[in-house]
Amino acid sequence: TVFVVEEAASFFSKKLLLHSFISCAFAVLTCNVLSDYVFDLPKETIYSPTAACLGMASWMDSPWMAIHVAILGALCGLLAIFFNRLVVGIGIYFAQEAQRLGRG
Repeated sequence: TVFVVEEAASFFSKKLLLHSFISCAFAVLTCNVLSDYVFDLPKETIYSPTAACLGMASWMDSPWMAIHVAILGALCGLLAIFFNRLVVGIGIYFAQEAQRLGRG
């Protein structure tokens, strides 16, 4: 997923990607709220429940789960900034080396 977003960032504006991300996040949230509370649909998941989640009917039953997800997302975002700076720095270094070797 990160690779796809990175590739898309080369061709689309950052504003468009941000709007798309926010739209997808709200779409997932809306579907979860509708299926859990409005339509009372049976719980479908591809994941098997862990011991911490066995007593919960939904991930929305625990506000701590949302806080943990938000903190983890923020930390991953910060790590992505440093990773991207490293990749760009390495790319610049190799471009300068290629340019220097091309002159020689």
